[in-house]
Amino acid sequence: MERLEQHAESLAAAQPVTDRPPAVLPLHTRLNDNAAVLLAAYRASAAELESGRGVVPAAEWLLDNYHLVEEQIREIRDDLPPLGADVALYAAAPRLDSIGRRSLSFQPNQQLLRAGFCFAGHLTFRRTRSR
Repeated sequence: MERLEQHAESLAAAQPVTDRPPAVLPLHTRLNDNAAVLLAAYRASAAELESGRGVVPAAEWLLDNYHLVEEQIREIRDDLPPLGADVALYAAAPRLDSIGRRSLSFQPNQQLLRAGFCFAGHLTFRRTRSR
């Protein structure tokens, strides 16, 4: 358990605290960009094969399994929150740097997080009942 606690401590201490988190693209935009790159790679690999040239094993895998990739992209699109909701969700989430030394409730399965932040001295904790 001691090594796990040391690892949790190092993870907690390594997390940067900033007043200005980096700007990131919305999840929908990132998914669409990645899907476009994968489709372009699939088409380029197919064109290589059609012209009689060989492709590397990774491209061969993509050609054989692109239907699985498309299926996963569809599932991710279905599971993503509506456009813009992800930004609101993150903005509404409590930030650890703003909690300071206040108590943070935790469930028993969050022991690793508790150990790391307790050792790093950022938070104090109190146990709550599981629902």
